Order: sequence, then structure tokens, then C-alpha cells
Amino acid sequence: MSDASERKFDKLLVCTLDRLGRSATDVVRAVEHFERLGITVEAVSQPGAVAFISNSELAG
Repeated sequence: MSDASERKFDKLLVCTLDRLGRSATDVVRAVEHFERLGITVEAVSQPGAVAFISNSELAG
């Protein structure tokens, strides 16, 4: 997370979103955190999943 805060990268690529947290709430919070820092999150095997999280009622 420190590299993200220092903006050492602008895109986070994961195989599946469950790699970002232990629960759905953790995943949503992680995606929101990265997006606030201007970092794009992309799940290779779940195209469109991040857009769904970002636009869902779960995200805030």
C-alpha cells in the first residue's frame, strides 16, 4: 500500500478480485482506496467486475 500511496504505479492488475481482500467488503474498500489514489484496478479473469463494484451501492 505504501507504493500505491507514493503513486509508484497507476494500474493494479490481478487475476481475480478476491486477491484484494478476505471478504466482499474488503475488496470494495481496496478498490475504492486505489481509485481515490488514481490507480486503475483490473481483474484479468473478471472483465467489467471493477466497474460493477465502482458503480454499485456497495461502494458507498
